[in-house]
Amino acid sequence: MPSQPEGLIAFLIIAGPLLCILGVVFLAFAALFIGLLVWGARQWQGLGTVIKKAKPLSIAELAPGLGLVRVSGTIARVDQPLNPEGGVPLAMLRMQIYGLKSGTEGREWGPVKGKTLATPFWLDDGTGTIWVDPHPVDPRLMGNGVEPTDEQVNEAYQILGIDPFLVARIATNMRYQLWEWRVGQRLTVIGPVVQKEGRLSIGRVRGQPMLVSPLDVDSMDVTVKKTSSKIWIVIGVIVALLICCPTAAILPRVLAFLIKALGSLPH
Repeated sequence: MPSQPEGLIAFLIIAGPLLCILGVVFLAFAALFIGLLVWGARQWQGLGTVIKKAKPLSIAELAPGLGLVRVSGTIARVDQPLNPEGGVPLAMLRMQIYGLKSGTEGREWGPVKGKTLATPFWLDDGTGTIWVDPHPVDPRLMGNGVEPTDEQVNEAYQILGIDPFLVARIATNMRYQLWEWRVGQRLTVIGPVVQKEGRLSIGRVRGQPMLVSPLDVDSMDVTVKKTSSKIWIVIGVIVALLICCPTAAILPRVLAFLIKALGSLPH
């Protein structure tokens, strides 16, 4: 029988290349994951820069060429509401569906489907009104959704064009989160002022940021700082594990846990 050193050498000769390949693949995955996290953290930090950079003005002070501006007011009118059949006119509707669905480890709880629709509206701050086109809506600063009633869920399915039977095939035990902007809703709008169809408006322009949020400026700033801080902490934990752990055997499970944890961040 071969001695222990000879057996170890034989094992390394046979398994060494495979272990090296697996190690390189894992390190490449970890580097990609860290890169995506760094990109996400910088996106959130960029969002904070946009909020600070925007000039706080009243609607009466707005004019084209002012760069990024920030106005706050309430939705005064929706010319083409998402709910034309009646009710308080609806300017934006977002629904996120969660449920139990099949995963690699059996039935897992997580997001199933989400969809957002928005239509232009008139914003009033007491000094005047301005036409706002929020499409496409940035969901990162929409605040916490509400748990809707069955009636609200059915209305959302219809307005958003989601097939409930198709969703039922994907998951069970559904839970819902709903966001709505109706006439009377107070909003903070950040974006460029443009002349469109003979009227002043705030809307998305290529290369320019655009934000519409029910949060005030202070709440937006707190959300941005907390979220970016959480992402940097996750990055620090992963780097520390890669450097300090005597073995990488536990890292795949740690990464899987961190991926699930990141799913709870605003998106």
